Amino acid sequence: MFLAVKSLHHFTEYTIEVRACQNKDELDDEPCSSQSITTVRTFPLGGADDIDVSSIVINNENLTSGILFVKWDEPKDYNGLIVNYHIEIRLAEATEYKPLPVCITQMEYQKRMGYSFYDLLPGNYSLRLRATSLAGNGNWTSPVYFIIPDTRGGIRSEILAFMVVAVIIVCIIILGAAFYVYYRKKYLNDIPTMLYASVNPEYMSAVYEPDEWEVPREKIKLLQELGQGSFGMVYKGEYETGDKHVLKCAVKTVNESASLRERIEFLQEASVMKAFNCHHVVKLLGVVSKGHPTLVIMELMGKGDLKAYLRSRRPDNEDNIGNHPYHHQH
Repeated sequence: MFLAVKSLHHFTEYTIEVRACQNKDELDDEPCSSQSITTVRTFPLGGADDIDVSSIVINNENLTSGILFVKWDEPKDYNGLIVNYHIEIRLAEATEYKPLPVCITQMEYQKRMGYSFYDLLPGNYSLRLRATSLAGNGNWTSPVYFIIPDTRGGIRSEILAFMVVAVIIVCIIILGAAFYVYYRKKYLNDIPTMLYASVNPEYMSAVYEPDEWEVPREKIKLLQELGQGSFGMVYKGEYETGDKHVLKCAVKTVNESASLRERIEFLQEASVMKAFNCHHVVKLLGVVSKGHPTLVIMELMGKGDLKAYLRSRRPDNEDNIGNHPYHHQH
């Protein structure tokens, strides 16, 4: 048997919970089985990472000085997040030479919403763009043509020779980078891929989708440190619920120096806790994923963690003043 779930967003991670249930009997407190939980990602959407060629604008105010500024709009509904952009510029007259490729990161693009070329020689040029997301490369745009006028009496041979040498050096660098990526993927599979290494951590919201567990940040008040957790410091705090009740709670945080993968695992742990509702398991109260730092609000264990509590109840422990037994309620 299978069930088709529609209207999901493309290239998005979802947590799926399945339980088997019978008709509920009034005297039956547990009519359902335990949950089976898995995490899946939807397929990427073809064309979602393509740049609209009509949004490409070439600033020709400084073309006579050989300076070119290119700006464009990023894809509106990309797969996951945009990692970088590739720009390919070609001199139409020099057909025997390879085009000049440029790769800029998403962070570099956002500084100026475009890219500047310097010291371009006079001539007829074509330019095309493509974006790379977490799902891979998008399609190249159709070429955009422009002219840099000749105000210096023609291209001198030494300048052309310098351009040829520069193109050769860039090609060598690209080939070396391609060989390095191939070697990494083939022989060093345990090392994280370059794609994730270049991801901007500020785009965490592209991985975690806020839902009904989202809590406004102003409803959480941190009181004191409880200790160091797996991902960052854990605090004792207060949570003001929607009906104005104030609950004592534990607030988990993630270190500012944490990697993208650690931040993803931090929120995935919270997503798994959403499926549990058991007296013997610490309950999840909410998540603050909007803004930084990310917070996970949980039920407060007033007497500390179970391991430390049981050790404190040993007969030979100096903190066990009343000689309390192991089975004391906690």
